[in-house]
Amino acid sequence: MASGGADIAPLEVKGPHPDQADQDQITRLKSMDRVIHDAKMATDKEHNMTLWEGVKLYPKAIGWSVLISTCIVMVTLPSQHRSNKTKNNPQLT
Repeated sequence: MASGGADIAPLEVKGPHPDQADQDQITRLKSMDRVIHDAKMATDKEHNMTLWEGVKLYPKAIGWSVLISTCIVMVTLPSQHRSNKTKNNPQLT
């Protein structure tokens, strides 16, 4: 009992009604299941894709891959060329 004769007010729960909270949880779970299902379907579709379908679907990715691969080859080519010259002709070192 509180001092001074005042009664203690009952605890009020703020926020959504418990039934509404359960409904929100169910809605979130359904949407997560939908996202997981869609991701699995997209993964299966890409795994079953042929090479030509992939080239047509992702032309920018193919272009970037070719560009980066060419850059890597062009950067390493002069150093390989220099090392071969010095191995064959020790006077160049």
